[in-house]
Amino acid sequence: MSKVYVKDHDKLRQIGTFKNGIFYSERSSKKHFFVNENGWGIDRKVIEGLLYKGLRFVVIKDTDDNTFYYCTGRRFNDYSREIHHPPHDKQLVLPIHLWEADNVYPEELLQPQG
Repeated sequence: MSKVYVKDHDKLRQIGTFKNGIFYSERSSKKHFFVNENGWGIDRKVIEGLLYKGLRFVVIKDTDDNTFYYCTGRRFNDYSREIHHPPHDKQLVLPIHLWEADNVYPEELLQPQG
C-alpha cells in the first residue's frame, strides 16, 4: 500500500492510500465537499499520477456520515471538471450524481482482476 500526499503550505499532507488500483481517502464533507460544484474533488496532479499507475477505482469515505462514495478511475477522469481556487492547486471535481454511494465499503472493488 502506498500513501498518497499533497503539498499543503510547503508541507506534505497525506490524503489517502493507493493499493491494487484503488485510491481510498477519508474526508469530511463539511470541509472537503465542493458545494458550488455539488461534488467531490481530488487534486489534479494526484489523479494524473494515479491514472499513470493504473487507477481502477476512487473511494471516498465521508467521515461525517460514514457513507462510501466510489466510481471508476475512468469515470472520474472522463467526467470530472477542473476548478482552481488559488492558492490551492487545481482540483478535478466529479458531480455527486456520478458517484455510487453505500454505507459499507464496496467489497466488489477488492476482487482480483482477470
